[in-house]
Amino acid sequence: MPAFAFFRHCALCSVVALLLGSTQSEAAVPGTVTVNAGRPVTGFVPWQVFGSNVSETLDVGDLLDLQPTLQNMGDRYFRFPGGSDSDNYHWNGTGSYVNGIWVPDGTAYTPGFLCEQIYNCTNAVDGLTGTAWVSDSDTAFPSSQWLYVDFGGNTTVDTANIVWGTPYAASFQVQAWDPNYSDNQWAPYLASANAWLGTSAGTVSGTGGSQTVTFTPVTTRYMRILMTSSSAGLGGAYSVAELSFSGQGNLLSPSQNSFAQNGVVSSSQALANGYSDSASLDFDGFMTFCNAFQPTATPLITVNFGTGTPQEAAAWVHYANIVRGYHIRYWELGNEMNGYWESGGPLNALDYAHRYLEFRDAMTAVDPSIVLFGPVCGPPDPSNNLDNNTYIADFAQALVNAGRPSALGGISVHIYPNWDSEDETALLATPSEWDDWGPAMTAALSSQSNPSAIPILLSETNADSAGTVINARLADGLWYADWVGRYLKNFGARSFVTFFTLMGAEYEQTDPTQGAYGQFEQAPGPYQYQPSAACGAAQLMSEHWAIPGDTRTHTLVSSTASVQLLSVYSDLRPDGTLVSVRRIHLV
Repeated sequence: MPAFAFFRHCALCSVVALLLGSTQSEAAVPGTVTVNAGRPVTGFVPWQVFGSNVSETLDVGDLLDLQPTLQNMGDRYFRFPGGSDSDNYHWNGTGSYVNGIWVPDGTAYTPGFLCEQIYNCTNAVDGLTGTAWVSDSDTAFPSSQWLYVDFGGNTTVDTANIVWGTPYAASFQVQAWDPNYSDNQWAPYLASANAWLGTSAGTVSGTGGSQTVTFTPVTTRYMRILMTSSSAGLGGAYSVAELSFSGQGNLLSPSQNSFAQNGVVSSSQALANGYSDSASLDFDGFMTFCNAFQPTATPLITVNFGTGTPQEAAAWVHYANIVRGYHIRYWELGNEMNGYWESGGPLNALDYAHRYLEFRDAMTAVDPSIVLFGPVCGPPDPSNNLDNNTYIADFAQALVNAGRPSALGGISVHIYPNWDSEDETALLATPSEWDDWGPAMTAALSSQSNPSAIPILLSETNADSAGTVINARLADGLWYADWVGRYLKNFGARSFVTFFTLMGAEYEQTDPTQGAYGQFEQAPGPYQYQPSAACGAAQLMSEHWAIPGDTRTHTLVSSTASVQLLSVYSDLRPDGTLVSVRRIHLV
């Protein structure tokens, strides 16, 4: 059954293709493809589009073993350390902790390490009064910090039980989420509008220590405390050692669900952290890998936004570009900080913008030539400000409001279109979503002077997040070709892509049909370096459709198909060759 077809052809021609069904018993479907090289659609640059994430968990020896394959297939753009570990990674292992904040040494360097937060919001529901959640005082909303608890379903609640840490809330409110508000009911911080309702307790004066607040019973799935002034004064933080709710004398336990950390979500979390684990791959090892390419591969560095500081990020720029002379141009600020799953998350878009400018100022003071990407979220993700705007729109507008419209180097997004699913039909339908997201993202950037010229970095993408089979199936490759092709049609030469991830080893190593969650299998054994289906598609596109690693602009030209099951993308290459890739949809 043909899945991909590559054709070199004349500038204006029609090609007849047979589209086969998913079983041999299905009849072939005739279709016609028309390609017109005289009608350019957009341009793209191959080296920007065929890249991958390189985790700090990888071994530099494995990377160097794989490097010749990547060289030949045209991969030239690599993100480090990538993923959620980025917000737990301190790049320099030489330094010291000062009040829980890692300060790297200014002259000496040793391999970095992973950390974990000390004041995570899970501490507020762990049953231990010796641990506590502490908010981040570096926020645009010092008089509006909150913790909410998810019960997993509607429950009758009449009491809030609080054990305060230091500092405590000098004033606060106990609020319930409106059970009649259906939009994003599974996660209030992602809602389009504010559906938090006051209780009969009204505004409460904090006492510190243990405090119980009773109110007229309410029925809801979510309860929160909204802290409006701190005992530490204006702009002070808040700390809660334990938070629980009761109803009719019964203690209500938070739900252990997938949309909260142990059933609790907070508005912010203090940066303080401690050592967690060593990292297998250090920064210089990653650069050794990049420098093994001819020409040298382009690195993309994701700085620690969740547990790091602007000063630490600036020190990384200094070491990389001044001390070592790597001249790294592209830097990404954090990883999915809009989500509860990140250390320091979820941040709302205005808080992210507030910190983005702090990081940008510190980093560009070292090297003004660098380009910074943010806010590293999904294209349609809400702002976390309950204002019916997207995260990207509020972030871009906040930079304008701060008088800093030119501070935006590029937009970074993450998409896993078939999250936690093995449904191939659903997966193959997702590339068309770019036709909605493309115009929507341009509209979200309308506050900028030239929104259609802003670079768009797809720094994480994969068919799904947890599937053990789909990554080894033909559908994964079909999806990738169409997904990248549609993405390029929408964003053209400002498109950047780093696939997540380069090597994965989560799955059974004795069964080659299981695949790896990455481009290649990582674990030693008979299937080490086995490519995924998406990797095979990327290799075909880079080597036979485009020119591997080319730095010149290629031109996508008009291509149409007479049947809906066929997607066509035609590249008029700088060498004058016209090549089409056809992705045949399975039915």
